[in-house]
Amino acid sequence: YNVVILEDGTYRDLHYSGQNLPTIKSLDSEGRVIYVSSFSKILAPGLRLGWLTAEDKLFKALIGLKSGADIESSNLTMSIVNTYLDDNSLENHIALICNCYRQKKDAMLSAMRKNM
Repeated sequence: YNVVILEDGTYRDLHYSGQNLPTIKSLDSEGRVIYVSSFSKILAPGLRLGWLTAEDKLFKALIGLKSGADIESSNLTMSIVNTYLDDNSLENHIALICNCYRQKKDAMLSAMRKNM
């Protein structure tokens, strides 16, 4: 249909069990998918920093749109995230938080079974 697809992967890595399904972007053979995500859900809730992946022509157009929407992203925030990623495994961190979320979910379900 000659359309661009915007794939929002913000919560993609957060799950209680199983493996991630492939992204739509990973199946994109025509450069029509823009994949966006955020560090606020997988690294720290207060971070207002995300990223996107797109075909070069779309990417350049999106940079122009971002430039018109704000002055710049925080260099301090980008530097902090970059340093963290240089020194730590994001995959290990995501596995850790998924395990924490799983434990909280299990505790909530247990309490609901007991009290409801």
